[in-house]
Amino acid sequence: MTLSKDLPIPDDTNRIGAPRRKGDVQGKDFIETFGFRGVEFGNWNNQAERQELLNDAFDGLMDLAEILNIPPAAISLNGELALAFGARGQGLSGAKAHYEPERAVINLTKLNGGGSLAHEWWHALDHYFGRQDGKAPSEWVTNADGRSIVTGK
Repeated sequence: MTLSKDLPIPDDTNRIGAPRRKGDVQGKDFIETFGFRGVEFGNWNNQAERQELLNDAFDGLMDLAEILNIPPAAISLNGELALAFGARGQGLSGAKAHYEPERAVINLTKLNGGGSLAHEWWHALDHYFGRQDGKAPSEWVTNADGRSIVTGK
């Protein structure tokens, strides 16, 4: 195991656990299972990489749902959460992933996102609860560019 300045980085980020699917998960099935409002990939992903990311995310999110004892569809936080794979920015220095509260999107970076999905999901859940009790902006509005953001109270 190689150590970073702040956190240990495992030599292998491959998931070990119960099988969650037979074969490759299809995009339609991924959306229907979890209810995400959208899933996007960065331009750098070829089709084989996209499939691997989708499979890994599916398995990890099914693990998370089981651990939390919630239906898989609850992972999308009432359909308000979106998921991106290396599609949201230029990759912050050292960042593995990030959550964007104004767009309710989890982004996993291309090279370092493995093992970060559940961590970012908890940020999304915290923000979701904050919106529910009025401590965070909660109104969805559409910008001039046609994108939805969370703003207001």
